[in-house]
Amino acid sequence: MQTRWQTTLWIMFVAQFLSAIGFSIIFPFLPLYVAYLGVATVGDIALWSGLVFSLQALTMAIAAPIWGSLADRFGYKLMVERAMYGGAIILLLMGFARSAEELTLLRAIQGMITGTISAANALVATVTPRERMGFAMGTLQMGLWSGTATGPLIGGLMAETLGFRATFIATAALLLVSGILVTVGVRDGRPAPVKPKQQPTGMLRGWLTILRTPGIGPAYGMRFLSSLAQTILLPFAPLFIASLLSANDPVSAYTGLIVGVSSAAGTATAIWLGRLGDRIGHRHVLMGSALLAALT
Repeated sequence: MQTRWQTTLWIMFVAQFLSAIGFSIIFPFLPLYVAYLGVATVGDIALWSGLVFSLQALTMAIAAPIWGSLADRFGYKLMVERAMYGGAIILLLMGFARSAEELTLLRAIQGMITGTISAANALVATVTPRERMGFAMGTLQMGLWSGTATGPLIGGLMAETLGFRATFIATAALLLVSGILVTVGVRDGRPAPVKPKQQPTGMLRGWLTILRTPGIGPAYGMRFLSSLAQTILLPFAPLFIASLLSANDPVSAYTGLIVGVSSAAGTATAIWLGRLGDRIGHRHVLMGSALLAALT
């Protein structure tokens, strides 16, 4: 019989998988969608594509600590619901954008109100026994990377056959289903109350306390560099791939295949690495994975 943490984990695995498919559906063609909205020259397309990706990440970075503090006060389940339902609305509106400026604005808003990955991780972490944490986080990563591997393939094919706007509608629908799963199937992941004398006097002081914790600074820096390496080519990959193909080749489908294969590799190793970390220590797994990623 499954315990509460196992039930929560598998529901969040499905929700993470569906939401990852939704968000990654738009990756293969987003720069091409910028051109579709009326941006003419290659240089301008590259500029607006960079803004479309970067502003969303910037606003998410600013909003993430704020949502984290609110999660500590009001519960983690509410933050997951906010990210998924809010993402569904914003992605639906993107499908009806009329210009690159509108798309960029909506992407910035998306960054402020989404953040499903961190919210899901925090929710599962509050109910998972410490000795099973590696397995639980690996399972969530498997859901994430499975969705990220599947989404670009679906998105590339949909963009070629049904058009760009249909993919945004499909994304909104997947995020809506994910939110409903969490609302119906997951109990609130609110942490235990903290005694008044242990509470920080303000949000800024709480952040500084966390950043001073041994190991947090290097982990933050490594996560930043890792994310930078993974996303630096996304705004320009479809344009580069298009330059390698003939005029009639399906650019979106090829881009989806390239992004999907990379994510599929992460799917194949997520749970195995989590369990390995439980046995030999997550520090060793982290260092080995970083070195292998750098070499490849």
